[in-house]
Amino acid sequence: MRILTFLLIAAAAFGTEIDSWAKVRELKGGLDVRIYKTGSTRALPAVLYSATADALIVVIRNEQVSVAKDDIDRLDYRPPQNGRSPKSKVTSSSETPMVKNGAAPVPREGSGNLNMSTTRELGLKPGFETIYKRPQPEETKR
Repeated sequence: MRILTFLLIAAAAFGTEIDSWAKVRELKGGLDVRIYKTGSTRALPAVLYSATADALIVVIRNEQVSVAKDDIDRLDYRPPQNGRSPKSKVTSSSETPMVKNGAAPVPREGSGNLNMSTTRELGLKPGFETIYKRPQPEETKR
């Protein structure tokens, strides 16, 4: 019974590694990715070009680079924006006259201060999500 349990756990762990890298291979080119290499705590920002069975091909600083799957501890990606992206409105208002053609407009008598308002919509990018994590080797029991 112990052997069967061990085999099922090992198969599940092996299947997880294959499934998570299969998800990486399904990603389309042009996505922002962050690569965490083995032994490094800093992420390497890049743009995905393609993924093969044993490597990730990315563009880093206008240079195409291949990173071996064995050198990657973790891979994060920014999901593509679907349809309308969430937008944030930034509104500002001012009571000072706006300058046009080098001269400030003159308010009419009795009208008080000029009011102006500006509204801008900023597109926000979605956050990064982890798509691949190298499976940790299990400690041997003694």
